[in-house]
Amino acid sequence: MAEQPALLFDRDPRGVRRLAADAGLGAATVQALITGGTALPRAGTVERFVRACGEQPGPWLAARAPPPAPPAPPGQITNPPPSRPPSRWGG
Repeated sequence: MAEQPALLFDRDPRGVRRLAADAGLGAATVQALITGGTALPRAGTVERFVRACGEQPGPWLAARAPPPAPPAPPGQITNPPPSRPPSRWGG
């Protein structure tokens, strides 16, 4: 996801500080977002940045989401029940 915010930023005539102010984010946050300094930015950060760039955040948020886990093999229990109910007192 690191390349896309940089491309979006490159199309915007504002600098980092102005874009950050318009998005309600810190300049360091925007800089990390456009340089890939944040592996998986928070959804709210992505939404504010994309809106400030004049785009709809829906596709960006969908791209940010991790891929779903692969299905369990047939017959495998993914979340086995506890062997006994948890104790009220932790023991």
